Amino acid sequence: NLAIHAITLGAQDYLQKGNFDENLLFRTIRYSIERKKTIQELHTSNERYLLVSKATNDMVWDWDIQKDTVYRNE
Repeated sequence: NLAIHAITLGAQDYLQKGNFDENLLFRTIRYSIERKKTIQELHTSNERYLLVSKATNDMVWDWDIQKDTVYRNE
């Protein structure tokens, strides 16, 4: 299937030639822009976290109760 193959290769979305109209194209572009913005915001947040964790001697940890794993920023 073309859709599965495209997503497996890293595509977030796809349009098939002849199988879309301007509404679908608009929605696809809008979703792509929103995904890009979200990725940029996540990157900025991660950079801030790294700066804070380097600037302090406090340890930050997170416990995933379901998996019984602990993440520490040592």
